[in-house]
Amino acid sequence: MNKKIASLLALFIAQVIYSSCCKQDSNGGVYERSFKSVSVQAWNTLGFQNKIVEGTVPKFAFGLGIDFQFEDRQISFNNPKSNVGSFGFNNAMALGCARDRIFKYNDLVDSIEIVVIDVFNDTRTNISKDFYTSKNTTINEQIISESMTILQNIGNNQRYYVTTNYLVDLVGGDNVPDSAIFEVTVYLRSGMTLTNRTKQIDFS
Repeated sequence: MNKKIASLLALFIAQVIYSSCCKQDSNGGVYERSFKSVSVQAWNTLGFQNKIVEGTVPKFAFGLGIDFQFEDRQISFNNPKSNVGSFGFNNAMALGCARDRIFKYNDLVDSIEIVVIDVFNDTRTNISKDFYTSKNTTINEQIISESMTILQNIGNNQRYYVTTNYLVDLVGGDNVPDSAIFEVTVYLRSGMTLTNRTKQIDFS
């Protein structure tokens, strides 16, 4: 087959796949996204599937889910068009469908503090360095790495990905009391803070 025809055929197939993956979304467009709140969930990571903590949990199988909630404001009904010559991708990430929602964040996470509170004497201890992500880094090491990538992509006028939730595992836990509450404070670059905490957690 002629190389030029083959190339055009490959491009046509890619565009058909791209179009068929798109779903009509009347709410598509560009949105400004603001951080609104944070929720914190205690997880039992023992076994093959994480479960919400019910009853007691071993310290070696304890994790926290940190989820951000946002407020979105539509600022444009049209999305930037994909670059057909590059099959709709750029160096940052896939552009996605033309009718997808695209979010512009007006703030970024600067750091996250995790404090354990002893329910018997209200002693507070910062144990942020004892919680690790699936990338085997502390949560704040991951945030620093993600922030560097985001700022680099913004500087290059490329799209960027913002993590909207974290699942972190407690590693060690010698300084965690047997009955405790975990308080999470999210510090944003604007100076705004978001805080929430778990219910009382009893360790076995």
